[in-house]
Amino acid sequence: DRSMVKNVGVAERWIRVLLGVGMFVVAMMGDWSLVGQCGLASIGAIAVVTGAIQFCPVWKLFDVSTCSSR
Repeated sequence: DRSMVKNVGVAERWIRVLLGVGMFVVAMMGDWSLVGQCGLASIGAIAVVTGAIQFCPVWKLFDVSTCSSR
């Protein structure tokens, strides 16, 4: 199945994971409204997951890939 071909490169992968974890921590530790906490934590979780599986559906939609081999 070619629907989930990796399209997130190594550098972008680490950036996504680190920023995602950072957003999640800020959401949990900050003095935010519940909506703000859930929103920021959700965005952080999405960044971590897309970095971990090296696939971004938005990149696929726009036919973008940051992988060195495609």
